[in-house]
Amino acid sequence: IAMRRSPVTVADWARFWKTDRQSGSGSCLPITGITWGEATAYAEWLTEQSGYSCRLPTEIEWEFAARGGRSGLFPSGRNHLALNEANFLYDEMGAPVGKGYKTPIGSYPPNGFGLFDMSGNVSEWTSSPWTRDPGSISDAPGSRYAIRGGSWDQLPRTMRCSYRDWAKRDARHDNLGFRIVIDLK
Repeated sequence: IAMRRSPVTVADWARFWKTDRQSGSGSCLPITGITWGEATAYAEWLTEQSGYSCRLPTEIEWEFAARGGRSGLFPSGRNHLALNEANFLYDEMGAPVGKGYKTPIGSYPPNGFGLFDMSGNVSEWTSSPWTRDPGSISDAPGSRYAIRGGSWDQLPRTMRCSYRDWAKRDARHDNLGFRIVIDLK
């Protein structure tokens, strides 16, 4: 498989949605406010457009990609996160230290695999139904899906490669986006 280098952007979404909604100066920002179903519909549309099988990553695929071949807690390979490595708002004591808004893709360095925003900016949908134990895998469709990555309005601990959270499949959040993987077989 190949993972997209960044979350899907406003400009990418506009081509799918056939609209100029949220375009202009924000077109290089990650799209947010998208439900799990809309994200999977985008992947299906991209499959038709590209001829490749496109989908949301599983939790396992997402974490492997986030680590970027490194062993630290964060995609940088380090065990702490600096403000110049990811877009987050609060320090671990809850004091505001970050920007407080989404930033354009590429504003922070890529990880070891060349992937941008694997920590911070926006959390990302996965194709994995939520389970309490990350070791247990469910193929059953659910009402809640795992999200990964942490976002612009959170603490550094939510940016760890292993950090997991969930959202209801019909949730629309200003800090939740998605990225695509392509099956290259």
